[in-house]
Amino acid sequence: MTGDLNEDEMKKALEAGANTIEVPVTDADKTNLSELRPEELRKIAFNAKAVNLLHNAMCKEKYARIKSCKTAKEIWDLLENAHVGNNQVKKTKVRFLTKVYQKFEMKEGETIADMHQRFNEILNNLEALGKTFSNEEINGKIFEALTDDYDGKICAITDAKDIGTIPLVELIGSLKAEEEVIAYKKAKSKNKKSLAVVAAKTEKYWNWMRVTKMRTNWLC
Repeated sequence: MTGDLNEDEMKKALEAGANTIEVPVTDADKTNLSELRPEELRKIAFNAKAVNLLHNAMCKEKYARIKSCKTAKEIWDLLENAHVGNNQVKKTKVRFLTKVYQKFEMKEGETIADMHQRFNEILNNLEALGKTFSNEEINGKIFEALTDDYDGKICAITDAKDIGTIPLVELIGSLKAEEEVIAYKKAKSKNKKSLAVVAAKTEKYWNWMRVTKMRTNWLC
């Protein structure tokens, strides 16, 4: 009863574990087995094979939790509850993370790379709970989250392509390039303002000097 189970066999084993009769294979003697129908024997065989496979896949800590389970379904349910929580907890987590996803925005001064990392963490957590989004939804959410500095780039992208066909990695790469352009323009604008301030202060100084000179001449 050892060996690997394929996906279809594992599914059958879990179903068998959920409906298996109360005759643990380890305790069943020949008399008990001889009284069982072929269908019942097949369920026990599937269950025993799956239990063995699951036991071999566990680390010591997890094995200690599942070793008392008699069926593959018991083991599966125990592991699922440990990792994901029960259905109610799972639904609560999905609702909370979905709200986080919906309210997601780029922070002031945040880079595209940092924003992308935060966004990916939300997507990965939701995916682990069975909640997924289409490529179009994900790209659209990225556009919504961006600051006003990226409005021009968003228009250019949506005019040129269907956002549902753009891979996320390509979109992020395009936004990173735009980020550099925005940073350059801001630095250039800042330099112009600095020069304008210096020019204004210089003009104010010379005006003051002219007035002072005129007053000095008048007093003399």
